[in-house]
Amino acid sequence: MSRSLLCDAASEIDVALRILAANRLPHRLLADVLAIPVERIDAMADGGPALLWPAEQEMLRMFIAVMVRLEIRFGHEPRYVRRALATPLDLLGGRTPEQAMKEGVDGLRAVHRAAGEMALPATRWWRVPPHR
Repeated sequence: MSRSLLCDAASEIDVALRILAANRLPHRLLADVLAIPVERIDAMADGGPALLWPAEQEMLRMFIAVMVRLEIRFGHEPRYVRRALATPLDLLGGRTPEQAMKEGVDGLRAVHRAAGEMALPATRWWRVPPHR
């Protein structure tokens, strides 16, 4: 592996890992999207070298864009983001966004487009008794 072709993606890896942690998602999701071993992601999380091929770095950037879009769409609520990733969508041909993201850049683009049209969870309002 030639180090000259590898890109230092430490800041992007840090952002992706923070998004995963904020939504209580496993590192396995990022490893599957980038098609690299989860041990390598864990090593990067522990401060190891965050070297990625240019194609992997592009997928990492798309992953971050998708996750940020999902977070904004669902009001930064981790349980809604996790549920959205696990719910099959007609827009993705019956696949879940998590499955579609593992199919490369095209899958990430499809999820990015579909994220704007995902159904929002119903907000429940409870009647609060008046203060006495």
